[in-house]
Amino acid sequence: MVKRRSMVVGLGALATGSGAVFSSASFSNSVASSSDMRVVVEEQLAVEPGIIFRDGSNATDSFDPDSSTPPGSTSVYDKSSDDLFGGNDSDGLSAISPDDVPAAAANNSENGNLELQVAVLLDVNGEIGEDTVGLIQVNNETNESHDVAIRFSEFGNDVDSSSGEPAADALSEKQVVETYKFYDSSGNQISPDGSSADATSGVLDSPDGTSPSQTVANTVNVSAGATEQIHLDYDTVTHSDDIAAAADISGNPFNGSKDTVNLVDKLKVGVEDGNDVA
Repeated sequence: MVKRRSMVVGLGALATGSGAVFSSASFSNSVASSSDMRVVVEEQLAVEPGIIFRDGSNATDSFDPDSSTPPGSTSVYDKSSDDLFGGNDSDGLSAISPDDVPAAAANNSENGNLELQVAVLLDVNGEIGEDTVGLIQVNNETNESHDVAIRFSEFGNDVDSSSGEPAADALSEKQVVETYKFYDSSGNQISPDGSSADATSGVLDSPDGTSPSQTVANTVNVSAGATEQIHLDYDTVTHSDDIAAAADISGNPFNGSKDTVNLVDKLKVGVEDGNDVA
């Protein structure tokens, strides 16, 4: 039997999509979800690949995954040439072993042109990046400081957002936000923790103001002209059975099984007004 710790799961993007796309559209604008993870960024902000993809320890250092020194055992790639899911004729997950993960890929762009992918082991808790070395970085390009948080705007097609018990081969919205957690450089979680989810369906409140928003426990204050590093914590232990079912993991049991699961289509990185902060 395949051991769970040898199973590689691509979280957040499918081989048929283009990964995580960050858009500079304002919250009131609609953004097509043709990609697997699209992030709507408040107009005052700019989102780029974090220090984990850069050739030094500063936010302004050059994007160069081959020369970067990511913390821990994380592997990083330039998505333009090494798509984790084979989108540019790369070998994708087939070229990734359990020793290569967690893995992250990004291209050298920002906002609407930025693409991001991650692959991790199933049944593992870990992080991609750390407090001062972000997976992404948020630049405040205004003359005022802003409180910033991340919310889940649209979930992927492996997530059941209907009322009632989630489907057997899908995750609930609550399970997704418990799997993906975004933290600021001070170690504070700035994404929802699932506390506002429906007890039966696991569906979260809407983040767009049409109903009570997804409450976050913390925001991060980004000073005028400053850049904040944001890293990703993942937990594929708590809901491992459901992730495996949604991914439909298969493969050679001697090599480890690999597959993808689409958890998030759209995130919101935005300025907070304090109304939906615990």
